[in-house]
Amino acid sequence: MKTFSKLIFLSAILLISGLVTLQAQETGTDTKKKEKSDRKKQKEAEELADWESSRSMAEGRQFVFSATQLITNDGTADLDPKINFFYVMDDEAVIQFGLDGVFIGGNGVGGVTSVGTIDKYIIKGENPKKPVQVELTVRPNPGQGAGIHNLVVKFFGEGFGEVFLNASGYRLKGQITTPDKAVIYEGNRR
Repeated sequence: MKTFSKLIFLSAILLISGLVTLQAQETGTDTKKKEKSDRKKQKEAEELADWESSRSMAEGRQFVFSATQLITNDGTADLDPKINFFYVMDDEAVIQFGLDGVFIGGNGVGGVTSVGTIDKYIIKGENPKKPVQVELTVRPNPGQGAGIHNLVVKFFGEGFGEVFLNASGYRLKGQITTPDKAVIYEGNRR
């Protein structure tokens, strides 16, 4: 009888320790799931804040796109973002292209600076899961270039953006920021 009592006692202890171990494992799994869920919510909140910032820059007509790469049908070229940019300030837009160290252009920094007035400005982007997009038409001021520039600017988030130049089919990749954070060198306006 004593052996039987000891056996029941040992069985009870093993059962209890097994339940405690199982509960601890479940708690660890629950903690991991909660941490993963919290990280996902935090990432979604950051992405939404980033999208709202992009939307705000587009709506406020206050942004600077600094080009780091030019993409054409013939290939890709790296650009100096300090002298290759496009910016919008209210109803004015400035487009500047330059080839650092290659030649001194009319603007004094190795390229062309064109200032114009925005004729058309359409913002697309109601879904935070997709990039904010601005389609605009810039009419150069007298003596600032020929033709009308049709551009599409995409805000992809985390400061990354693209500009598509409709007339040439060229695409520029780079960074989009607010004017107060931009580091650019604007050449002479003609």
